[in-house]
Amino acid sequence: MWWADAIEFCEANAIAWGRYVMLLRASGADFLGESRNPQIQFPRRALLQHTRVKQVGFINDQLLTVRHDTGKVLRIALVYNYDLAPEDMRNARERLGEFDLILKNNPNGSILDGVTEAAESIGAEVYEYQVCSGI
Repeated sequence: MWWADAIEFCEANAIAWGRYVMLLRASGADFLGESRNPQIQFPRRALLQHTRVKQVGFINDQLLTVRHDTGKVLRIALVYNYDLAPEDMRNARERLGEFDLILKNNPNGSILDGVTEAAESIGAEVYEYQVCSGI
């Protein structure tokens, strides 16, 4: 897992960061520092473009902070599963700690039955990448 300080350092210095698959992606790029993980970059950019979002930051590469125009700071867990199941809610909570929203950022697959209830049971809401306008 990559933590905020390391991510911010890499991005400030045009250094590619991420897991092994990103090393492979970066090796084919003209400028290594421009390589970004689409599983993180697409939802991050979408959140930044939202009219009510003032700032997006990292806690780690799977957990973002979003400063809403109301002043509230939301913690958003990114999950790239094809199908999002109720057990994924509990696994994310165990792995990432507390969060307000979980964002299924894989454009394929679906959110399975019981996910909304599982998210509510841990005090979170669940959104799909395509419909995160409710944030």
